[in-house]
Amino acid sequence: MRRVLGIGAGALVAVGAVALVAFIPRLVSDFHSFDLALVGVYFIAIVGLNLLTGYTGQISLGHGALMAIGGYTTAILVTHEHWRDVWTIPLAGLVAGVVGFVIGLPALRLSGLYLALATFGFAVALPSLLKKFSGLTGGTDGLSFFEKAPGQVTGISGTVTIFGHSMTQNHFFYYLTWAIGLVGFALVWLILRGRFGRAFRAIRDSEIAAVSTGVNLARNKTLAFAISGVYAGVAGSLFVILRERHAA
Repeated sequence: MRRVLGIGAGALVAVGAVALVAFIPRLVSDFHSFDLALVGVYFIAIVGLNLLTGYTGQISLGHGALMAIGGYTTAILVTHEHWRDVWTIPLAGLVAGVVGFVIGLPALRLSGLYLALATFGFAVALPSLLKKFSGLTGGTDGLSFFEKAPGQVTGISGTVTIFGHSMTQNHFFYYLTWAIGLVGFALVWLILRGRFGRAFRAIRDSEIAAVSTGVNLARNKTLAFAISGVYAGVAGSLFVILRERHAA
């Protein structure tokens, strides 16, 4: 009975959240819709980090670097390969997820402060790595969609038309960001309610106890880093897309 009530309450909260997100743009200006879209970007990143640190107990100081990986993936694909900016978002998440998996490998041997320092080392090294491949990343100058690939920028005219309905560019990205954020939150909620969620919490509480109950530490630790990396990459891609518009 309690479980049924819990699911019902969760469904009501989800419906309320969707309704609130859909209604907010009617209450704020177009400029503040842009600000709320940025809030949605950070929400996506925090959801991924919460799964890694809050539920799996793995301390990471390299989350911002994973966002940068996602952002540069989008910038490179738009500028050099002439992809539409919004179509790069899934691939940016995938690339950051792979990098997150690689970063998670030290977690098989390290924990606590030592793991934090290892991930921090990646964050410190990334700027130098980006400068080394300046032909691809733009070096210290970076990459600009508007200057090098304006035709691939969504809503460059100031409006976006979806299914015959026109809206401002800021409203479109507000809805896009929060739609991704809510879907991402729902996916994490489902993961945490299942077998992987129980394994993550067991690792957080006691790795020794988790192993004794049959939890595969290597698989679940690297999986948590990879999932968190996907969320960071998506957030980084959206952040770059939004900041390009603000800079323009």
